[in-house]
Amino acid sequence: MTGMLFDTPAPLSSLEVDAAWRELTRRGFLAATVTVGLAACAANDNVATTDDAEASVTIEHTFGTTTIKGTPERVLSLGLHDQDFLWALGIQPIAVHEWEGSYPYAAGPWTDGYRTTEPEVLKEWEINLEWVAAQTPDLIVVTYHDVDQAMYDKLSAIAPVVAPPAGYRVWEAPWRVELELIAKALRREDKAREVIAHVEDTIASIRAKYPQFEGKTFNSISPDTNTFTVYSSKEANNQLFESLGFVVPDEQLKKYAKGIYIELSYERVDLIDDLDCAIFFVRPSDAKILTDNPIYPGMRLVKEGRGIYLPDDVITATQMNSPLSIPYFLQAVAPKLAAALDGDPKTNA
Repeated sequence: MTGMLFDTPAPLSSLEVDAAWRELTRRGFLAATVTVGLAACAANDNVATTDDAEASVTIEHTFGTTTIKGTPERVLSLGLHDQDFLWALGIQPIAVHEWEGSYPYAAGPWTDGYRTTEPEVLKEWEINLEWVAAQTPDLIVVTYHDVDQAMYDKLSAIAPVVAPPAGYRVWEAPWRVELELIAKALRREDKAREVIAHVEDTIASIRAKYPQFEGKTFNSISPDTNTFTVYSSKEANNQLFESLGFVVPDEQLKKYAKGIYIELSYERVDLIDDLDCAIFFVRPSDAKILTDNPIYPGMRLVKEGRGIYLPDDVITATQMNSPLSIPYFLQAVAPKLAAALDGDPKTNA
């Protein structure tokens, strides 16, 4: 697979935002088949029964427990992708956190048919407590952010908080675990099971369509000016690629690891050049990071067409790693991976 670095030009975010994200996590996912099925589930049936209004539910998270009384009606989405989870469950948040900047209301194209309102938007990376309080939420969902105990305590003084899932380091909780936690807080567990089934059906259908993925080695590569970052098999999106049949061979990288990611100099491309295929996560506006690097053209991944590139919207979908973006991303990237594996550097999906 060769040709131009990118299939199509696209509106782009700043390199600084992407660099900050790369230190934490990345990617998420793309589909048409599931969009129709999930859209049928996404109508906002936020109607509380008398029993719901009087009941309470207790959830466990990384900072302990939260008890939520009644059925929340003013849900604020504060995590970096939590709005997608709420929309998938049929909940319309009153406010969302837009860190990336590409789409109004932090709603990428994978959310079409799910968002039916125009929420207030926090347009910065950091959490703004005054802004949160001004929205008068009765529930704050912040399952995907690097909040600490101090921030959690401050948020809890405003409203009950659904914090990151217990038992996982920041950014490492599987999307299913996040969805189940949010669904329990909002008494949408049946809906969550539907959503999970749709996503898992998409993953299974792609794996069946592309049996050539089975056992092939893969990793995600995030290039920067002087270094590149690869990820462990525990990283959320690499777990998704493994669910398609790929193997993320991170044994040789462990001594360089910093949690779920490994930052290396370009002199160590030998550690990735033998991969069967890889994705270069670099936006079209930042292509000079690669093209100006003297080592890049000589990489076997590049010369043999085994490294692929993605348009801007698909990169953002991977970063979101949500039950809506995952199908969207996978449907877009699967044919590109197949072309990378066909042994012909000239093919391009």
